[in-house]
Amino acid sequence: KGLFEEAKFSRQGNADAVRMYKQALSIDPDYPLPYARLSNIFQLNPRFGWSGDVEGTLRRAVELAEKAVALDDQNPSLHRMLSRAVIRIRSPDAVRRSIKSMERAIELDPDFADAYAFLGNLLTANGRIDDGLRSIETAIRMNPRFPFWYLFMRGINRFMAKDYEKA
Repeated sequence: KGLFEEAKFSRQGNADAVRMYKQALSIDPDYPLPYARLSNIFQLNPRFGWSGDVEGTLRRAVELAEKAVALDDQNPSLHRMLSRAVIRIRSPDAVRRSIKSMERAIELDPDFADAYAFLGNLLTANGRIDDGLRSIETAIRMNPRFPFWYLFMRGINRFMAKDYEKA
């Protein structure tokens, strides 16, 4: 039910999803998925203007993702969520830490195409443009029915490589 509400991409949907995830945690506080989903909501709300305290909300997103990973260090999706939360905070070590989390997700699941796609932009942001392009191209090869945002990631990487025509 929480995922359904979250997928509405609306302020009310997110608020309803938060309520449902908190209810799930009241039943089982050691279940990592609700922490990860709460992290996702808390990192997205500021992007849509649905948070009055952007920095606090983003810090909370990282805390929730860290909690999820602490509960299940072997789940690659939780490491991906932590990576996505960390990169939203503009700190000196955010890119390095985010790359480390995404690489851990891939280490746990070498076929995790979405992780390769996101890692491509992280590597590019770290000045490793060729590695970033290879990573996004790996994701596209691994998942021939990739979601639209792979092309967005590829375009960003190609733009940063100054390959404007392909971007």
